[in-house]
Amino acid sequence: MNDITRRILRAALALVPLALTTACPHAPPLVTPPPPAASRAGIVVGQATSGSLTPAEPTFADGSHYRAYAFTGRGGDTITADVESVDFDANVILTDGHGNRLRGNDDSGGNCNARLTYVLPRDGPYRIYVNSSAPAEIGPYRLALRRGGDVALPDSTCRGFGRVQGLASVGQTIEGTLTSDDPIFPGDSSHFQRWVLPVTQGQAFTVDLTSQAFDAYLILTHGPGDKVLENDDGGDGCNARIVYTPPDNRPLRIIVNTAHKHETGAFVLRVSAGPTITNVKGQCLSGN
Repeated sequence: MNDITRRILRAALALVPLALTTACPHAPPLVTPPPPAASRAGIVVGQATSGSLTPAEPTFADGSHYRAYAFTGRGGDTITADVESVDFDANVILTDGHGNRLRGNDDSGGNCNARLTYVLPRDGPYRIYVNSSAPAEIGPYRLALRRGGDVALPDSTCRGFGRVQGLASVGQTIEGTLTSDDPIFPGDSSHFQRWVLPVTQGQAFTVDLTSQAFDAYLILTHGPGDKVLENDDGGDGCNARIVYTPPDNRPLRIIVNTAHKHETGAFVLRVSAGPTITNVKGQCLSGN
């Protein structure tokens, strides 16, 4: 082999590592990045703790908030993690210390709560993620981590909380559209959307729903549909208005709805700080 041939082979081999590293520039990472420091906490097997998912918590790609708890496990141990909440549809995820997913569960704790049971494969660090099943869901929760198994209900669809459209806040104005793809109340065949609203105890606010396309109807609820207030024509004309002073910090759900079945169209949802005068009698003269 002469010098020229050697130089050609050496140059070709030098390009091989470059080709291997650039052939798939969009390949996904092998592990999940660690959660931000502010969203991490610790827990030990046999402990229970309480917390709250807030709008400030990090989110997964689907828009759902989470908080991570690190713990040390022993290989061969069976552990059970329970996440309970009355304000969001609980979801729980178990990973190893690097973030590789091992097991997840949505509704096996009953009443839209989450429970997972898993045999740890080895000694070492693990993480439990307290999560919500839908984007924008927030609220208090209780996490319990214990040794041993437990009876788990089938991981089925939670019928209490349902699909959430997004997160609203006091001082915000949202322009949206009710469509035929939005869920329907079975009792009156009216379409609706759910919006989660963080609140502060003792601070009054006003919710206005206006639309030129339909007779607006507002419902304020807790969690899986516990009704707090509702209104049809408390605003101007056929628009709806609710004024409320929350007695606690539990998040609320604003239900954007219509007064009649199958109505759809554009709307404006506005949440303002402080109380506003409501139309007690109502002045909707649309003929609907």
